[in-house]
Amino acid sequence: MKQTNSNIKISDIANIAGVSSATVCRVLNKNGNVSEEVQKRVAKAVEETGYSPQPKRERSGAKPWIAVLNEQHIKAFESEVLSAVQEAALEKGYLANGLQLPQNPEKNAEVFRQLKMHKLAGIISIGFFLEPEEWIHIQRELNTPLVLLNTQISDSNIAYLLVNFENTISNAIKHLLDLGHTRIAYLGDESNPFSKAQMKGVEGALMQRDMKYSPEFRISVPNTAEGASQGINRIMMLPREERPTAIIAFDDDFAIHLMYALRYYNLSIPEDISLIGFDNIPMAAHTYPTLTTIDIPKYRIGRHLVELLEQMIKKENGDRVGHIIVDGTLVVRNSTGPVKEQ
Repeated sequence: MKQTNSNIKISDIANIAGVSSATVCRVLNKNGNVSEEVQKRVAKAVEETGYSPQPKRERSGAKPWIAVLNEQHIKAFESEVLSAVQEAALEKGYLANGLQLPQNPEKNAEVFRQLKMHKLAGIISIGFFLEPEEWIHIQRELNTPLVLLNTQISDSNIAYLLVNFENTISNAIKHLLDLGHTRIAYLGDESNPFSKAQMKGVEGALMQRDMKYSPEFRISVPNTAEGASQGINRIMMLPREERPTAIIAFDDDFAIHLMYALRYYNLSIPEDISLIGFDNIPMAAHTYPTLTTIDIPKYRIGRHLVELLEQMIKKENGDRVGHIIVDGTLVVRNSTGPVKEQ
């Protein structure tokens, strides 16, 4: 009866056929002088075991490659992380290619099916989000080391790097409180894991200082220009004395959209309202006013992601899967100032 076992090796075929492994390879590759009788024995052993040859490795000299996953619309933050990943990977003998996945489960499933057919050194996700159980399923299907950015997960084949949003945002909250702000809003898309962690960090930082976090100041909107307009509209619908005097935005791109939305209502920054972004992208230093933001060490993060992946590839930590936590740094510029007297 025909067996199907993905663990069958060339040596197993050789033992069944009563020949050497080298002879089996010559038969399978149709290379070299092998008698017809031996060919038949090897073919019979292959048939009995259900042996299926593994995909051929890349030609000699080709570098093993790493797939770096991101959503379809790559932002400045992910772009800088990707550049650092590619640089560090090349130094270690790998080729890192960015893959931008659409927000379409069926299309993404096809991408993962295609990845399964390639010889991957590993996968790094820098801006593509799935639930932990989905990542576990994908890792097992692809059978390759996996490293995630800002997704904490307990699995022996998945490592992760986290930004310490709580500590990082706590410094931003302290800065605003020192300027006299007590009504502080957060604007971002709560369906995004980054945004959810940031929102939790804002709430935690205020609670540590025995301050209540008004539900009206927890504003979940898409991280787009339209979402920025929606968020500011919701703020302006509040009574003047109840409106926030400071905003923490999901990221710098979104903070810039908020700047335009605030100007639509003739609000001056920071005289009428202070604004803090996230990521410290290059444009943040060239807005008007220049944007106070939280600098996330994108270059260091990219290199750490490659380090984690290489540890898994080489199994340097044995059965332990590593993780890294990094902090951000507040960069104070001109978009934050003392609270306006009512």
